[in-house]
Amino acid sequence: MIKIVHTVAGMVALVTNASFWLSTALSELFASPASLRPSRRRYRGVFCC
Repeated sequence: MIKIVHTVAGMVALVTNASFWLSTALSELFASPASLRPSRRRYRGVFCC
């Protein structure tokens, strides 16, 4: 039972990370700089002091 839960949790984590990375890469490639500015400011406030 634990092995199944661990496998499913690993798959969920992999899909979550891959979708975040893919959406970030696509938005950096195809979005305009004006549309990226608000989200960059928001993340800068979260990850920096």
